[in-house]
Amino acid sequence: MFQARDGSLTPIIDVNGKFKRALCITETPYTILLDGEGNLKCRYPGYCSGDENQICDKIIHCLENNGTLADL
Repeated sequence: MFQARDGSLTPIIDVNGKFKRALCITETPYTILLDGEGNLKCRYPGYCSGDENQICDKIIHCLENNGTLADL
């Protein structure tokens, strides 16, 4: 469990690969951003240097706008 500004974040580990298959994930790493209701907001397959900055910006934007990424 990780402490967040207004609550906590729970890391999810897909031990048996069910989640990966359900989302058709074929490569790792693979990052997804869900809102507080479990709705998929963004997908980031693979990794390129600097991706973490873009992901952090989207998380901050989501937190500040009640989970909305429409403006991005």
